Parts: sequence; structure tokens; C-alpha cells
Amino acid sequence: MKKFTSTKLFDGYSACFRQWRAKDTHCQFLHGYAVSFRVWFEGELDERHWVFDFGGMKRAKTTILGMSPKDYFAWLLDHTTIVANDDPQLQKFKELDSLGVIQLRILPAVGCERFAEFLYEIINAFLQEETNGRVKATKVEVYEHERNSASYSEDDTIQSKSVPTTPAYTMNDMVSLYEYLGRPAGGPLGIDVYNSALQLNVPFSRHEISNPKYSGKIMLYPREFLDTYFNNNNDFDPAYEDLDLPF
Repeated sequence: MKKFTSTKLFDGYSACFRQWRAKDTHCQFLHGYAVSFRVWFEGELDERHWVFDFGGMKRAKTTILGMSPKDYFAWLLDHTTIVANDDPQLQKFKELDSLGVIQLRILPAVGCERFAEFLYEIINAFLQEETNGRVKATKVEVYEHERNSASYSEDDTIQSKSVPTTPAYTMNDMVSLYEYLGRPAGGPLGIDVYNSALQLNVPFSRHEISNPKYSGKIMLYPREFLDTYFNNNNDFDPAYEDLDLPF
């Protein structure tokens, strides 16, 4: 059976983060790296005989949190400060962000291994929609510099939080996370819900909005799906203050 793969390195990012759990090393302190990551693509060839266009992340029709993938990666990793959503000093970081001292990004966990997992899930959700399932990412490797890296691959895939079965949801009552929760959900929660919907083939749609805080597309999900999702994931801390987006 033929198998085609290609790889692409995404580099030029400069990010600062801390691993607060590493209390016995200097990694508990804020420190910066020239971050880069490599993605392994696999799939059937398109009409151009390509697995995935090497410039596809900037020419894509599909967005990630309302941004092109290229812009999203820059938003996440370029001159940002990344901390975990359970960091004991999270409120202090939020205060620095509100003062304009840092550009705060809050993720479920910090470290090259967890960054690789996070990007793997984000990129695969994007590829599923952009290529209609033709292409998948089989591996993501994150480098903090030329000597240190960590990777995450499909062989090690851990199912993200999701409802356990796939009911026949309908499009009759579609709501955004903002409408459902009564407040912004934030990046980590919005991404997890999106990934769960993709994995379970839950129907969703996009709606264009424009207001003083945000202009772009938001996701709409069946209310029944959100009911089941939050019943099964009631321990998820959305840390919603990290994004000024209506998720």
C-alpha cells in the first residue's frame, strides 16, 4: 500500500514560558526560547500530486479561532508569554497582560511535550476540515532550541475530553459557547469543544459577527451536544480571561 508523507518546519517564533511544576529546577522561572515545530503530513495526493501544500497554512480557507493557521501560530508563539491554566500565579500574569507588559497565552499545560500534543490536536482538527479528511498530521515535534525537542504522534494519541458516544444530533437548536455559557469560554475550552465535535462528527456551523471586541466567525453547536459535553467534562477550567474572543 502506497503511503505519501511530507514535513514542514515552522520557525521564527520567540516565546517565554515557565514550568511551575518544576520546583526543583530553574525551569520554574520565566525563560525564553526560539521556538519552532515540525509537522509530518500523511495522505492521498491531490490533483497537483502533493500531500499538503507547503504554503497551505497561509492560503487555507479554514481558520483556527478566526485566524489563518499561519496567523494563529504567530498569535500563539510570537513574543508571547505562555503559562498553564493551573499556574498558582496565573492572576499575576493576567494583571501583567492587562497592563500591556506581556501578551499572555494560557494553555492546558506547559512544556515541549504538551506543546507538541496541543499543536497536534489543533492541526489535525484544521486538516480534517480543510482537506475533508484527506490529510492528517501523524507527528508534531517542538524544538525549544537545536538540541532539545519533544514530539507527539498518532501512536500515542490520547483522546481529548469528549462525550463517549455519537448521538444523532440535529441542527435545530444551534448556539455558540458564548450564548450557552453566558460569558466568553476562552481558548483552551473553545478548542477542546471544537476538537470533540470533530472527533464525534457532530454537525456544527460558523456564524459571522462584528462587534467592538471581535469581528469574524464563531462556532455554533447543537445545544444537546453541549449539554452532554459539559455533563461529562464538568472539571474543565476554561480560564476564559486569556482571550478576548466570543467562544
